[in-house]
Amino acid sequence: MMKPRAALAALFLVLIAVPDAVAQANKPASAELPVTRVVLFNSGVGYFQREGHVEGNARIDLQFSIGSINDLLKSLVLQDLNGGQISTVHYDSSNPPERTLKSFAIDLTGDPSLGQLLKQARGEKVEVVVMPDKNVISGAGVTMSGVIVGVQQKIKDEGDKEVVVAEQLNLLTADGVRGIPMSQVQRFKFLKPELDQEFRKALEVLANSRDTERKRVSLNFLGQGRRQVKVGYVTENPMWKPSYRLALEKDKVLLQGWAIVENTTDEDWKDIRLGLVAGRPITFQMDLYEPLYVPRPVVEPEIFASLRPPTYQGNLGQQAVPQVSGLGGIGGISGSVSQQALQQSINSQGFPPSLMAGLTPAPAANLLPIVSQDRVKDVKEVIKRLDMSKDGVKLDGVSSQAVAIDLGNYFQYLIEQPVSLPRQKSAMIPIVNQEVKGERVSIFNVHVHSKHPLHGLRFKNATALHLMQGPVTIFDEGNYAGDSQVGDLKPNETRYLSYAIDLGSEVLAESKHAPESLLAVKIVKGVVHATNKHRMTSTYTIKNRSEQARKIIVEHPYRTGWKLIEPAKPTEQARDVYRFEQTAEPNKPLKLEVVEEQEGVTRILLADANDPTLQLFIKAGQSSAKVKASLEKALETRGQLADTRRMIQKEEQAVKVIEQDQTRMRANMERVPPESDAYKRYLKKFDDQETDIEKRRERITKLQETVESQTQTLAEFLQALSVD
Repeated sequence: MMKPRAALAALFLVLIAVPDAVAQANKPASAELPVTRVVLFNSGVGYFQREGHVEGNARIDLQFSIGSINDLLKSLVLQDLNGGQISTVHYDSSNPPERTLKSFAIDLTGDPSLGQLLKQARGEKVEVVVMPDKNVISGAGVTMSGVIVGVQQKIKDEGDKEVVVAEQLNLLTADGVRGIPMSQVQRFKFLKPELDQEFRKALEVLANSRDTERKRVSLNFLGQGRRQVKVGYVTENPMWKPSYRLALEKDKVLLQGWAIVENTTDEDWKDIRLGLVAGRPITFQMDLYEPLYVPRPVVEPEIFASLRPPTYQGNLGQQAVPQVSGLGGIGGISGSVSQQALQQSINSQGFPPSLMAGLTPAPAANLLPIVSQDRVKDVKEVIKRLDMSKDGVKLDGVSSQAVAIDLGNYFQYLIEQPVSLPRQKSAMIPIVNQEVKGERVSIFNVHVHSKHPLHGLRFKNATALHLMQGPVTIFDEGNYAGDSQVGDLKPNETRYLSYAIDLGSEVLAESKHAPESLLAVKIVKGVVHATNKHRMTSTYTIKNRSEQARKIIVEHPYRTGWKLIEPAKPTEQARDVYRFEQTAEPNKPLKLEVVEEQEGVTRILLADANDPTLQLFIKAGQSSAKVKASLEKALETRGQLADTRRMIQKEEQAVKVIEQDQTRMRANMERVPPESDAYKRYLKKFDDQETDIEKRRERITKLQETVESQTQTLAEFLQALSVD
C-alpha cells in the first residue's frame, strides 16, 4: 500500500517532469554577463560592471544575497547598446513562502496529504489511477476520470486493534458517485489546464523557498540580432586598504604602496579592470526589497455601524515640500562634488560620458530607460581614457600596476593590468613605487611620552598620487626600524611620521602659572566687568646625548582662548598643537620657553555684590576715577538703606519688649483686686505703653516706606549705571 506522503512525492516528480511546450517557446534565450570592471570605495561599497553580448530577446539571471538586493534596487543601471531596449527586471519576492502559497488555488502550506490536496479541489475534474489492493503486486491500475465530490474520513474497526481512520475519495464518474479508498489512489492529475498550471507554480515557489540566502534577479533585453549590453550596480563590499613601506637611505627616501583587495563575492574575477577610489562618497541603505502593506480600515455597512468620530492631525507649522525636478546627485554623492567631477567619475566606471543625457523612455511595457544610438560611439572614447598609462618607476623589482586619475574631490588608482581573483580570496596589488622627500627629525609630545622624543620623518608626498591613510613600515638602511601610520595625504603635502623611541635624547617639560592680574574694570548696566589676565610658562629642557646634532620638533598643545606670546610665532601650527623646531647639539642642554596668556572677564552683579568686593574694586589701581566714584555712591546708598532697616529692627524690638511687659502685667492684674492701688498703677502703665506702641508702629510704617523708596532708588541707579 502506498502511503499518502509517498504518493504526493511521486505526484510531484511526475508533474515537474512534464514539459511545458508553450512556456519554453516564449522563454527568452539565456545569456551570461561576466564581471568586467570593479571599482572599490572606502565607504563600504563597490561598483560592479558586467559586459557581454546577447542575441535577440535574451534573459540574464543573476544571483544575489538578500543583503545586496536593496543596494541593487537602488543603483541598478542597464544598457542595450545596439538598438535593443530594456524590459522588465524580475526578482524573487521576499514575501514569506506561506503567504505566497496561500495565494494559489491549491494551498501547499502545512505539508498537505494527498487527500487534503484533493479536498481543496472539490468540484474540479481529475483523472485518477486507482490500484486495487489485490493488484498491488502485479502493478495493474485502473484509470478513471470524474469530478471531486469530497474526501471523507471512515472509521474502520479491526477487532481488538485500535480504531483506524481512513480517507475515502468520493468521485462523480459517468457511472455515478464512487467511493475510492485513498490508499488505492496511485496518482492523479487536474484536467483543467488553469488549475494544473497554478499547482505547478505553487510547487515551484515551494522549491525556490529553500534557498533563503540568495535571490534570483532576471534582466530582460528585447531586440534583434547580436548586441552589446552592460549592467552596472553598487553593492556592499569590504573597503580596500592601503599599506606602505618607506625605505630610508643616505641620499633618498623610497615609497612603496600596496592595495589590499578582497573578493567576497561568490563569483571569480577573471581579467577584470580594477579601480580603487581614494574618497568617501556618502552611501546608505534603504529597504526597497521588503513589500510594504498599508493597513486599510474595515468599513461596515451603514445599517450595522454608527458614525465614528473623526480624528485630525495637528499642523506642525511646516511648509509644504516642493516637488523637485531633475537629479540632485548620483549614488549618494553629496552636493559638494562638482558636476565635472561627477561626470569624470561616471566616465571612469566605463559608461559613456553622456549616459544620463542619452537615456530615453522605453515603450509603455518597459520599466527601465534605454540608451540612445547616438551615444554608442562614446564607448570607444571611454576605453581610450581607461587605457591612460605610463611607465612606473621600478624599485627593487616591483613596479606599480596603477595609474592615477583625478576625479575632482576623489582620486582613483586604475590598475593597468587585468586582475584575476578567485571567489572568497584576497590579493595585494602594488599601486605606488617611487622616490619621495623626507628629513629625519625627533618629535616630542609630552602626552605621547613624558621623557623621550620619537624618531620620526618630515615626509613630503612628492608623488602625483593621493595617498590614502594607512600603516607604514619603516626600513632604515635596509633594516626594520618601526611602524607608523599616515593620514590622507594629497600631492606636495607634508606630514610627520614617528616610528621608534629616541633613547639618545631626553626632554624635561615643566609648567607654571603666574598669579592672576587685574587689567581693567568697567560697569555696564549694573554689572561689573573685571578683565583678568592668566599667564602660563612652559619650559622644555632638551638634552641630546648622541654624537650628532639633532632636529627636535617640540609639540605644544594649542588651547582655544590662549594667545602665544613667546616665541612670537611657531615653526608651524596644526589643528591641536604648535610645533617648534630646535637644533640640539651633542651634550649641550637647550631650553625652550613657551609663554601663553589668556584674558578672561569676570562679571559681578552690583546688586548681589557684598561690600568687601566693592571695596576691592574701589582700591584697585586699574579702576578709573568714574568707576570708583560710582561704586562709592553705590556703597553710600546701600549704607543708607541698611541704616533704615536697622532702625526698623530697633523699633520692632522695642515693641516686642513692651508686649512682653504687658503680658506680665495682665497676669498680675488678675491676682489683685480692681480697687487696689497696685491695680490702678498697672492700669495706668498699661495705658501709657499702648500709646508708646502706637507711636512706634507709626514710625515703623514710615521707615518701611522709606526702605521701599531707597530700594527702588538703588535698583534704578545700579541698573542704569554704565561707566568705563
